[in-house]
Amino acid sequence: GGRSRSGKLILPKLGFLSLLIEGYRAGACKDISFVPVAISYERVMEESAYLREVEGEEKPKESFWEMVRSRHAIRRRYGKIWISFNEPLSLKGYLSRTLENPSSQIRYTRHNIPSYLASDLARQINQVTVVVPTALTAAAILSSSRRGFTYAELLRCAGLFYELLQDEGARLSSSLSHVELVPKAVRETLELFQRERLIQ
Repeated sequence: GGRSRSGKLILPKLGFLSLLIEGYRAGACKDISFVPVAISYERVMEESAYLREVEGEEKPKESFWEMVRSRHAIRRRYGKIWISFNEPLSLKGYLSRTLENPSSQIRYTRHNIPSYLASDLARQINQVTVVVPTALTAAAILSSSRRGFTYAELLRCAGLFYELLQDEGARLSSSLSHVELVPKAVRETLELFQRERLIQ
């Protein structure tokens, strides 16, 4: 897959997946295991650059010297990172259930199988992605129907999202492990957003 600064999952590279599938089918190896890995950030280092890009600025080229110039950013605190793994997916097993399965209801071909595999891998990554307080609070803020919101409205919206996430069996960070912790997590996130001048 690819790294996403917005938190949105990027599908794996289909050309690369095609090469792997074709290599396996040509007998290059006995099997290939894909391990779905989700990396969840409380905050991303390039959030200010990402905001500028969302507002229409062009994405600057990444280079070694750009990294050296941004070394002050490395010293700042960006919160926690969660790394989660799902069960490995065997390509041999996957192809026997799909492309090589004559009773399959879906018409799999050697041309569309990389897309199906990419979608299934993305689904497995989503299953183990951890929901963090910054994401929950930001979603509640963005769901506000007006330009502003009250703290009570924000808590109510965050609570509704929290219930939905629990019903869906989502993985929640330790600071969101119980519903009683939601108000504290939202308040601390709002304070962080205010310090960073993301909200007023």
